[in-house]
Amino acid sequence: MYPIIYIISPPRTRSTILFRALDAQSIFTTFHEPSIAPHDKIKYPGLTSDWFHPYSFKDFKEIQNAILTESEKNYVLVKDISFSFVKHLDSLNFISESNIYFYFLIRNPLETMSSYYEKVKNMNSPAIWDNYLNLNGFNCLDHIYNIILKNAKNKPKIILNEEFSNPGMLLASILEPLDLNNTIKLKWDDLGGEFDGKRWNEQKKKDFFIIWHHSAIRSKEIIWKESNIKNVDDLMSSVYDIHKNIVLSTLKKNFEVFLIRENYYLKKSSH
Repeated sequence: MYPIIYIISPPRTRSTILFRALDAQSIFTTFHEPSIAPHDKIKYPGLTSDWFHPYSFKDFKEIQNAILTESEKNYVLVKDISFSFVKHLDSLNFISESNIYFYFLIRNPLETMSSYYEKVKNMNSPAIWDNYLNLNGFNCLDHIYNIILKNAKNKPKIILNEEFSNPGMLLASILEPLDLNNTIKLKWDDLGGEFDGKRWNEQKKKDFFIIWHHSAIRSKEIIWKESNIKNVDDLMSSVYDIHKNIVLSTLKKNFEVFLIRENYYLKKSSH
């Protein structure tokens, strides 16, 4: 069995640019957010009913089988959003597979929420706003981490967004379980406007895939820059009045996870 690199993160953590950088090494069979299709079909059928391909995964067992089957033939890279990954915790056999290496990517909630809000602020579906805390992905992150820490054969590792400032070191640390001698590629080709995600086993139809991941698809390297969202006022300046209460309350709860648990994660993953 070949190693499986499995990245879990809240939305808008630069996870897809990291996925693209690893994909560019040309060694992986890739699965980009495989769990989102069965998750949304259960949780948000009215909102996302036309987002996914007819051949998208129907349930979580199908995803697990596909990933493990591919790992019999090749290195595998998976990236999942935290809120849609949760159902995999029902299968401790899967998360305890000896060839899976879990990585948790976390980013300051001020930055993730600013990015996420820009994507959804003009969506009028109650499903978005009634589930805003869950869809921001922090509230389940701690639960997932602790279950994986207890049951995974390989200790999960934490990636802080500041590590993107040194892409070579970041990629080397993730690729370490593969024990390769390959030179790590730090630049790659723009995938172009015709890229439909099939190479990534993407579950969303192209139009819905591009909305969320355009910049990563068109990227040519990881470029680190400091966020211009430095405080709550910076975040709230672009929030419509109708959304201010839900955004503020979600931010508070997300920071409870981020600030309290950041050092906890790092200490746990280093022991």
